[in-house]
Amino acid sequence: MATPTLAPTLMPTKSNPFNTSSSDWAEIRVTLLLNAFMAVCLIGVAAFYGNLSSVYAPKPRRRTSAVRSGLRGFRDASSLDDEALGKAVGPDAQLLIRFLRCWRDITTVGGLVAAVILLPCYATGRHRESGFYAWTIANVKKGAPRGWAAVVFMYFFTCYALRRADREARRYAKLRYDYLSQVEDDEDGPQARCSVFVERVPRDLRSDGALLNYFRRLARSDNAVHSAVVFRDCRKLEKVRRRRDEAKKTLASSSEGKTLYRARSHVDAIACGGRPRLWWRACDARRFWSARLERLENELSNGRALAENYSQNDEPSSPLLSGSSLEARVQEAADRTQRLANTTARRVFRTLAIEDTALGEAFKPSATGVVTFSSVGIASTLGQLQLASFKGLKAVVPAPTRSDVVFANVGEKASGVEWRAWCCDAFLVWCGVLLTPLIGVIQGLSNLERIADVVPFLRPFAEDDEYAAIRDVVTGYIPVLLVLGLLAVIPYVLESLALNYVRLKSHSLVQRYVLDRHFYFQLLAIFVTVLSGSLADVVKAFIDSPSSIETLLGRSIPGVGAYFLQLLTVKATVSIAVEAARPIPLARELSLRRLMERRDPPSEELKLGHAVPQMLMVVLVAVLYAAIAPLILVPAAIYFWLAEPVYRKHLLLVYTKTSEGGGAALFPALAYFSALSLGIGQLALFSYLALSDKTVEHGDAWRQALAVVPLPVITYAHYRRVVQRYVAPAVHLHRDAATRRDLFRDLSERLTETYYRQPALVDDDDVAPQARRASSRSSTGEWDLEALGEPELARTTTPLV
Repeated sequence: MATPTLAPTLMPTKSNPFNTSSSDWAEIRVTLLLNAFMAVCLIGVAAFYGNLSSVYAPKPRRRTSAVRSGLRGFRDASSLDDEALGKAVGPDAQLLIRFLRCWRDITTVGGLVAAVILLPCYATGRHRESGFYAWTIANVKKGAPRGWAAVVFMYFFTCYALRRADREARRYAKLRYDYLSQVEDDEDGPQARCSVFVERVPRDLRSDGALLNYFRRLARSDNAVHSAVVFRDCRKLEKVRRRRDEAKKTLASSSEGKTLYRARSHVDAIACGGRPRLWWRACDARRFWSARLERLENELSNGRALAENYSQNDEPSSPLLSGSSLEARVQEAADRTQRLANTTARRVFRTLAIEDTALGEAFKPSATGVVTFSSVGIASTLGQLQLASFKGLKAVVPAPTRSDVVFANVGEKASGVEWRAWCCDAFLVWCGVLLTPLIGVIQGLSNLERIADVVPFLRPFAEDDEYAAIRDVVTGYIPVLLVLGLLAVIPYVLESLALNYVRLKSHSLVQRYVLDRHFYFQLLAIFVTVLSGSLADVVKAFIDSPSSIETLLGRSIPGVGAYFLQLLTVKATVSIAVEAARPIPLARELSLRRLMERRDPPSEELKLGHAVPQMLMVVLVAVLYAAIAPLILVPAAIYFWLAEPVYRKHLLLVYTKTSEGGGAALFPALAYFSALSLGIGQLALFSYLALSDKTVEHGDAWRQALAVVPLPVITYAHYRRVVQRYVAPAVHLHRDAATRRDLFRDLSERLTETYYRQPALVDDDDVAPQARRASSRSSTGEWDLEALGEPELARTTTPLV
């Protein structure tokens, strides 16, 4: 006898006695009405407080001349063309909006075609199903000619999706080349595009002067290389700088006569002359923060002096540079062995790749640096060459902007980062195995009769008609919210791991790391929901009887369609309404007003690793059930139709751009996961047609299944074509494009040696400002949409060849 599962099923059976009502229209209607009510309430709150700019338009230098902060702002943002939007928010955000628009069209067209082809075929099938499942492929007899409608639709859906993907890939290549060649009208100036991020720098080159002289020798010109920076281990000094900045900010906002209480032995409390009490000291607030600020300023100055006096070697003398690479490798291995002490602590740290983090030496030069050249063309050309015959000097072109660099992690070894990423992935796999029973327990709320067998006092609630409405909410709505809430917590855990353990060196890489793994956790949640309440049950059933996977794939996929219909309904209504109404920032602002505290609105960033997987989940579910349960395309299309104007407005008025990768990290992920979703949907249809119930006569079922086989191959071939033709060439700016766009001209006057200095070693005020064009800004510092729309301000572009 098979083990019962906790997943919602199509029909109750002896092997799985759960009787879920998730296919009833009554439950779906309750879920829809409840979601609509919550969405209307949230939109009403947004309309009432729409003019509160600290919540709905806090972004500095916003384009207030054309985009308003209230509900009318959604219409204003939707009226902007792609060119103006790209100049306002950058390539990353523009590609995100284009992704929403792309899948808006795909799901809309797919839904219309499904309404003409699939729904009539499914609804007039064998009539063995009722409720939602009467409109799915489960209502069609296996092997019947009507099954060819699903095959034809999947071919149309795939071809249209691939055609749109090719169109978006062409647009990405154009945007990427424009971003790499943009040196005139850019906030960050040309410094990042003129720079090369260098990893695995040999020990004898780990100083600014030595690295600069080495690259001048490679370029055969002193004028071609502007400056070089080798990052140092400044973690302790960085903590002092952050405390100094906090003390300075608190001192500026402190009021006269306010009293603070600190520990009796507190250094700053003693220095400011605090009056001693039993266990504490009463201090004047301004005097306390002044004393604290003075102490931290002294500590910071002393630390910077030590860093400047750290021994440097400006001339490379390593045998690596003299041609004796074999001797160099032997000597390097001997030095490394001698440096590592054979202690238990170091062995543990070394295994987890955190030895440098736990036992690092202050101000020690790292193996990471940045070299800035005098022009974009030289940086792009040199960065793509093999710099030396030995393993090392890995170049990344272009270097991340200063705001994108995680300076706390920038001194980590590249090998250590790679090994920690492997260790973290192994840990996440273990967490995924432990997560599956939890998702199964959540899905168990859909099966109240089974729960009532275990908890008898719930029997009346599970059976009496007077609790029908509440029961529909519990079985259909609560599990969806709990799963979405669980998935919403995961990106914060992943981001903490990426920053504090893996220690990635740029915010763009951190968000790509979170995006990839967050999507796989969502895929795991869908897999557990479709197949079983526990991954262990699936593995055990497959080991006991390998043929059981046929039943799991063939019957479970259409059997939980109603659950995913309700999930997408939640995302299309409540999720979009929450994003539009911003209830948490609104509650924070209203509470501060009640407390009579005036504070500047905190800057917010749209973290792609958090937002994009939520969109990809809608894509995955829509594609998975496009041919099996086409009604799911309706909430999916509604989600994308509503998400585009909401994110357009918030990217213009709310979210501050703190890092920009030019689409290099975002678009490859979108292309890969979209192709993966298409492949999963095609395999799901194949599984249903080829591996379903063997007790019925198949007829043409195997022919229909074989007809689906070419689709995954076509999808994979198209994805490889997109990567080879558009994604891979757009990583770097090739020399021909640099020559045609006049990117070899000298930009030294607009570059500065302090741009990539670590904040612990130089204050932001001391970083020389970049020479920027201000033609797109008004005298008040706000953006001017009319100026941005002028033809003479358009970026230089070249057609794709």
